[in-house]
Amino acid sequence: MKSQADIVGLVLIVLISIGLLSLAYTWGMPLIQKKQDTSKYERIFKIFDPNNPNSLERKIVYVANSESSEIFSSDYDGTWIIDPNENSISFSFVSKVTGISPKNEWYSLLPNKDCSNPSSQEGILGSDESFIVCTKAKSLGDSFEITFKIWFINLTDPISGKKYLIHIYPESLNASVTKTLKLEYSSAYETSEIRKTNVGIVLL
Repeated sequence: MKSQADIVGLVLIVLISIGLLSLAYTWGMPLIQKKQDTSKYERIFKIFDPNNPNSLERKIVYVANSESSEIFSSDYDGTWIIDPNENSISFSFVSKVTGISPKNEWYSLLPNKDCSNPSSQEGILGSDESFIVCTKAKSLGDSFEITFKIWFINLTDPISGKKYLIHIYPESLNASVTKTLKLEYSSAYETSEIRKTNVGIVLL
């Protein structure tokens, strides 16, 4: 009888342990995943934050102005898309956490900027940034697809009326899943009306 009681007790202990492990996994893993994705979102946000001097948009401006090249890296894989017609570059990734409303609507990271039609907007040289940065989130079940996007726009000299534009284009692939980009000054085209600086982007 004692040996049977010992076996029953052992089985109960095993069943309770399995139950506790299952409960810990069910509740613990989502919390760990959300914590990891919160860090992921914050780090990716920093890549596109206009207040960050090392953001992608500011690196592109630096390469254009210094006629140089730079390697730009992210900590996370995501889908990059370069659209030379829109003069834009975007980055999309999936996360359990989002810092914006998941309405699939663009939100500007710069004050007083309209994300509804960025390609048609212009700015004033010396007053405005040469880029517009927007972000949006879309629900995917229990996750979100988050996209950050940079558009480069014309800046007009208020004295001469001359326009200045940084134009980006893909040097090879226009879309890829990667962590690393190469930014390269290519050429500049200048007339009395406009100066366009071309920056090629390689998705490594």
